[in-house]
Amino acid sequence: MRTEFLQEEEDGSLEVQELDADGYSSYLLLANLLQDENRYASVLEGLGHAAHRSAASDELLFTAFFVVVLNVFCAFWRNRTEVAALYKLGHPPPPVRINNVIQVAQMFAGQNGPVEDSWFQSSRFTELFRTAAATIPGSGRQTWDAQIALLRNPEGERYAQRFSTSLRRPERRLNRGRLVAKWDRIGFSHGEGQV
Repeated sequence: MRTEFLQEEEDGSLEVQELDADGYSSYLLLANLLQDENRYASVLEGLGHAAHRSAASDELLFTAFFVVVLNVFCAFWRNRTEVAALYKLGHPPPPVRINNVIQVAQMFAGQNGPVEDSWFQSSRFTELFRTAAATIPGSGRQTWDAQIALLRNPEGERYAQRFSTSLRRPERRLNRGRLVAKWDRIGFSHGEGQV
């Protein structure tokens, strides 16, 4: 994906581009999962549920999506990082990427209506994260907890804020007519409803 972007930007562009790519792929996955009737029915049947569209089915598919996303990002992160090292990472830390995916899913839901905004409660994501975190072996969970604490301190908030600023800029778009996210509508913070 990185080769599609021809010029460097001044604000951690590779990390911003990675968040753009995460958002784009999440939006596409949700659209293909929830808007294609055959895929929708097939996945529900695979989960052992009736293959008919309902609010409960939409919520089940959103939950399954986030269980997978959280498990993937939990599997990626094993290193302890200090504040000074945040700016030297090659990729945004998984908690920042998860926060971004939550916001894109919330934007998708707002535009397409499969789940209500109230579905995105912090208690739901706390429980989903506990499910995913149970798969982190050994001392990895303590490392993850340290990452969350690091990103919630003032320097970590400044680090995450730089992505917010970059993603909100009007010229930040994925190339070639791809998803144009309404980042201003969904914000970017570590507040309510975020991991």
